[in-house]
Amino acid sequence: MTRTEIWERAGKDIGSSPPDWVMEPEDLVDAALAGFDAGETVTIPSLADESARKALQAARIAMASSLSRRDVAPRYLVPAASLRAGDVSLAAAGSATP
Repeated sequence: MTRTEIWERAGKDIGSSPPDWVMEPEDLVDAALAGFDAGETVTIPSLADESARKALQAARIAMASSLSRRDVAPRYLVPAASLRAGDVSLAAAGSATP
């Protein structure tokens, strides 16, 4: 979390969050610029474990060829029969058409 006015606009009191969870905007910007200068495509300012960041980057690279597709992944396809059987939660979420 970053201490910005967006929390107030959203009706949230950032002061009620644990202090260890709230980063100051200046620190976030400094870290983002340092990450950019280091060539990071994704910067997570609070992540101290460099190996975890590298693992995330490796996973992103491994998934890259599957991210921009016109077809829905099979695990998200819902048979029309299950919708007729009354599973309205999936239909309401827009994950399938009846």
